[in-house]
Amino acid sequence: MEDNKEFLNFVFPRPSKFDWVVANISLNVDEMIEWLQNNREKANNNKGYIDFDVLKYSKDPNKFYARRYNKELPKQVTAKEHMPDRETVEQSDLPF
Repeated sequence: MEDNKEFLNFVFPRPSKFDWVVANISLNVDEMIEWLQNNREKANNNKGYIDFDVLKYSKDPNKFYARRYNKELPKQVTAKEHMPDRETVEQSDLPF
């Protein structure tokens, strides 16, 4: 499960000094553009969005970091793959 996590080293979230601002976020534009160009296929929906989380360090809750969690869906299994020894209807001697 750990290999599904990817740290986004071009995103720098910081706590805000105002209550109504959740976080201040700085982006390294050149690194972000390069990462996006190399990871376009990681957009996890048909609208082209890449989701990431902003987390707090456990040792210092005043420091934040950005992480992308790979939310790939498991491969869909067909009925034949699920039960390969199952006979098809035409091979069966079921009376009905």
